[in-house]
Amino acid sequence: MTLERVTLVARELAAAFKDLIEAVPGRPHRPQLLAQTLKIDKSICHRLLTAICKGDPVAAAHVIPGPEPLRRITRAAREHSIAPSVAERAERAVQEFERLIREEGGDRAGLDALISTWLPSARRRFESAAKQSLYRGARQLKGLAADVSIGTHLIHPSADPRRCDGANIVGYLGLRRIRPEATFKVGVTCAVTNAPGSRVLTLRRTPIEHPRDLLMQRFCSQPAPELIVYYKPGSGEWVYEMEWHNAVGPNSARNVIMCDVLLGAMRRYREPDDDRPRVGVTDPIAVPTRTFVFDLLLHADAYPGRDPQLRTIEGGARGPADPNDPTGDLDVLPIVEHVEFMGWGVERFRAEEIPDYVELLSTVCEQLGWDPHEFSWLPGTRRVPGIPILASICN
Repeated sequence: MTLERVTLVARELAAAFKDLIEAVPGRPHRPQLLAQTLKIDKSICHRLLTAICKGDPVAAAHVIPGPEPLRRITRAAREHSIAPSVAERAERAVQEFERLIREEGGDRAGLDALISTWLPSARRRFESAAKQSLYRGARQLKGLAADVSIGTHLIHPSADPRRCDGANIVGYLGLRRIRPEATFKVGVTCAVTNAPGSRVLTLRRTPIEHPRDLLMQRFCSQPAPELIVYYKPGSGEWVYEMEWHNAVGPNSARNVIMCDVLLGAMRRYREPDDDRPRVGVTDPIAVPTRTFVFDLLLHADAYPGRDPQLRTIEGGARGPADPNDPTGDLDVLPIVEHVEFMGWGVERFRAEEIPDYVELLSTVCEQLGWDPHEFSWLPGTRRVPGIPILASICN
C-alpha cells in the first residue's frame, strides 16, 4: 500500500539523517550553522532539519529535500570523519526514497501529489503551486491576464411566485493584454439552469440593445472601455470585442464591470415527480486571473433552509455544468473549496480584492429595488485558476 510504504520509507529516511547530523562534529542543528559546516545551500539544510523535526513521517516526506541534495549532504558529512555505518545507513535510505519516488510517483511532483491527498497542509500548498503554474502558462498562451475576475450572483424572488430573478455581475480588474495579437470577447458569461424562456435585461430592466448597456460605468476604468461589435451572419447573434488601441502590458490595463438581469432565472420550488430538481449558477473562467471571486447572494425568501454546494469542474466540450446531470460528477476537479454563511446585509459583503465591492452590490440592489439587508453572503471561492474551468454552485 502506497501510504504504508511512504510512511516506512520516510520514517527511516528522517531517522537516518537525524543520526547523521548528530554525528557531524559540533552537532549543527541550525540551518545556517549546518550550511556553513557542510558547505551546503542554507535552504536545503532548512528543509532537511524541518523534515527531521516532523512528528508525522508523511509530512517529513513532503518537505525533505530530494535524493540528489541528500546525497550531497551525506558526501559532505563523510568529509567530517563520521562513522561509515552512519553514512551508509543514510545512503541506503536515500536509495529507498529515490525508488519510492520513481515507482509510486513517477517523479517528485507526482509523489507530492499523492501525499497531498493524505496531508491537508500539503494539499493546500500543492494546489496553490499548481494553480500558480497554470496561471503563468495560460497567461502566456492566451496573451491575456487579469488581477481579479468577478462572478457574483444575486438571487431574489420573482414577481412570479414560482420563480426567482437573478442579477449577474461579471467583471475584471486589471484586465490587460500580454501579447499585442491577443483579443478578448466581452460578455456576461454565466449560465443558470432551469431558465428556459426567461428574459435577459439591463439593470434598468430594459432590453439589451448594445453591450455598453451592460457596463456599470461608475465602476469601470475611465475613459470607459470601448467595444467593437460584430454580427454573426445568419445567427441573429452579436459578438463584442474589447478595443485596445494597440495598448500592451501595464498600459493596457482596464477595469470592466458588467451586470445583466435574468427575470424568472430559476425555479423556486420543486414540482412533484420533477426529474430536474436542482438549480444552479455556473461561471466559466475565460481569462487567466490571479484571483477569481465567485459569490452567491441569496435573498432570505429565495431558498430558505437550503445549503448550496460548490463544484469546480473541467468542462471542456461539455460546456456549462448541469447539477441535474449525474455524469457531471466525472468532471469535478479534486480541489478543496468551501461555502460559508457570512450573515445578513451588504455591509458584510467585503472582498479585499475588490475595493468598491459593497458599493457595487448596493448599487445593483438600489437599481432593482431590492432590500440589501435581506441577502445572505455565501462566498464561493478565492483561488488562482489558470485553466478553463467552471465554478458551479447549485441548490
